[in-house]
Amino acid sequence: MNQKKESFKSELVRLPGVSAVSIGYGFPGDAVAGDEIIVPNKGENRTQSAT
Repeated sequence: MNQKKESFKSELVRLPGVSAVSIGYGFPGDAVAGDEIIVPNKGENRTQSAT
């Protein structure tokens, strides 16, 4: 699967006006598979949803 991603990125970057390509998952702002941040609070770390 990784080879397919790299091939797809190579094809996209050859298009006029495309200067860079990256691959991610999910939609911007979506919480996916436990997306959390760690918040330090009075010497302890607590987890909080990133969205």
